Amino acid sequence: MEIYNYEEILEFLKKIIKEAGKILIENYDNPRGIRKKDDNTLVSDADKKVSDFLFNSLKEKYPDFGILDEERSEDERFKEFCFIIDPLDGTKEYLKKIDEFSILIGLIKNFKPVLSIAYKPTSGELAYAIKGNGAFLEKNNKKIKLKVIAKKEIIAFISRTRKDENLDNLLGRLNAKKIQLGSMYKIIEIAKNTGNVVVYPISLKVHIWDICAPQIILEEAGGIITDLIGGKIDYSKNIVNGIIATSSLETHKKILDLLDDNIKPILIFCGLMGSGKTTLSEYFLEKLEDYERFNTDDVRRIMGLKTFDRKDTPKVNEFMYSHARQLLKERKGVMFDSAYKLKKAREKIYEIGKELNVPVLVVECYCKPETAVKRISSRGKTDSLHNPTNDPKVYEEYAKIWESPEIDIKDDNISLIKINTDNNVLEIIKLSKELKEIVDFIEKNLEQFKLD
Repeated sequence: MEIYNYEEILEFLKKIIKEAGKILIENYDNPRGIRKKDDNTLVSDADKKVSDFLFNSLKEKYPDFGILDEERSEDERFKEFCFIIDPLDGTKEYLKKIDEFSILIGLIKNFKPVLSIAYKPTSGELAYAIKGNGAFLEKNNKKIKLKVIAKKEIIAFISRTRKDENLDNLLGRLNAKKIQLGSMYKIIEIAKNTGNVVVYPISLKVHIWDICAPQIILEEAGGIITDLIGGKIDYSKNIVNGIIATSSLETHKKILDLLDDNIKPILIFCGLMGSGKTTLSEYFLEKLEDYERFNTDDVRRIMGLKTFDRKDTPKVNEFMYSHARQLLKERKGVMFDSAYKLKKAREKIYEIGKELNVPVLVVECYCKPETAVKRISSRGKTDSLHNPTNDPKVYEEYAKIWESPEIDIKDDNISLIKINTDNNVLEIIKLSKELKEIVDFIEKNLEQFKLD
């Protein structure tokens, strides 16, 4: 197996990235071929020319390396080594002749960044780093080592054109000074100590070619970059959890703690038919802001299915889990109205909670079988599946659960409240101490919930 010298690779990248910069400058005053891509972002002929030049130069020099480039369809990141390229980061700034665009090249080995380089053609500023060797900046024939300096004052770089209300609220809570800056070179500005925070929420989509080069430069300068839940950037996957880049662990933790304050717990109202679980879930759905409920009827409606067939269960579940996961990442609330039998479905929900570090509350509703029969009959659902009104075995199961509710939770991330719904559920809402427990649990995470 060939062993590569990272210093030699870096020297080659310095050479070709400066040549690529000349292409951008040559087209700077009269950019051509400006158009929108499928994702509604702008691209020009200059992007394509730089992309082609870098691709051909790297393939000739390192034919066994993969290349992932914003402007190309090939995805070769699954090779041992792969260059991650943004040939023109900050196309909008380039087209508006704002000196905030750059060329970004990173190299990953087995999905982990090992070196990177970033170049601003108009100023000749060159930033680069090799894992374990520090980060450096070259400009005007001078070379300096980049090292972050921790500051208590928060200076956040934000996009010139992409706005997000949640980000504005977060920066407001941090009392942050805001500086508008185009392109992801803003992360490298943290390494230069011109600011100390960059946050991209999920709504402001970020790609790995935006992050790869800046990440290792910032980290080698002593900074930190993670996703919004504190996880490492995984280059084997697309970025779905946003990013946070900061100059210090203290600042990083402060932002993560504020984001945790916005986490809404997963609520699961569980019980047999006629147990009152749906009535309870509807009550809380009305009271809580930014919550979406999932049950068979809800999911069927969202998916546009007129009837529910058992063969649809796998795709319905997959849709439900995927949609719920995305809502949770966006700091929205998820509520499930779960049938008692769906143990595997609940376990999958527990996994999602654990994965995203979101607390889970299971509210187990149980009642006497005759109470359930009365409720079901009054709704005219006597032909439904798993119904105690027309199946003696199901009736016996209800009786058994009434004697001893069977859900048992042993995970620290999951809380369980058992609630006797034998009386009128709406009366229980007003009177039961179990409901107070539910409210207390939610209020730990949600300031806006108040019981009328």
